[in-house]
Amino acid sequence: MAACYSRSRSVGPVRRKMSGMSASKRASPTWRPTASRDPTDPASSGTETIVSFQGRFSYSGKPLARAFLLKHAGMNKSFKAIMRSEQFGYALEDSKEKLVEEKAAVEWESRVAFALASHEFGLVFEALAEGMRSKNASFFSACLVSATWLVHMLSVLPDTGIRGAARHCLLKQYISILKSSNNLDDKALAMLAVRSFMNDADGMKDLSFYIKDILKTIRELKKSSVLAYDMLKILSDGKESSSVRYMESRGVESSGL
Repeated sequence: MAACYSRSRSVGPVRRKMSGMSASKRASPTWRPTASRDPTDPASSGTETIVSFQGRFSYSGKPLARAFLLKHAGMNKSFKAIMRSEQFGYALEDSKEKLVEEKAAVEWESRVAFALASHEFGLVFEALAEGMRSKNASFFSACLVSATWLVHMLSVLPDTGIRGAARHCLLKQYISILKSSNNLDDKALAMLAVRSFMNDADGMKDLSFYIKDILKTIRELKKSSVLAYDMLKILSDGKESSSVRYMESRGVESSGL
């Protein structure tokens, strides 16, 4: 099957062109980054535009999507290092003004993420999955951050079936990153996405085939991330008992993680 997932319906068009050329034009339905494309072409520009949609930027104008995703993944040291590097000592403590800005950013990214993910019933995930196979480091990184942001946002948005499309397109790529990447932060982003897939029974069912492949990495990340610790705990103590029983029925160890 050419597509990752059956796109039987379209929830709504994306109102911004992926290439970032014009905010008033609709996204091109043919936008598909590939591993062989030059990272300076419109496909790469489109991926970088998605990264910028999160709505948080450094003083120099660089998107902070990666930093905030690492924060969500529990990688506080990496988050603070990026913030200090990009914003030259930017104050990390909460303030009333920052809380207001954060609320506005969350509302903005929720609307944008839903529009992007819903376009052609998850077409963007097929494109990003292809981009995550790229050998070009910067293009791969942009696709990884974009995909992880969208997956993370879907976990807090009402489900319209798009989560399944995202999982079918991206899960194997995230598992591959967890198994073979040498970059700890990339592994943390993959872990964050996988944790989002664990929020429903179908996601746990799909993940059960890969548990043995990723346990070593999750244990490694536990040294740096509370999220990794929580994932191990969920899998080991039966907090999601129905999912654990399913894994046990397939002969996957759920204890001693």
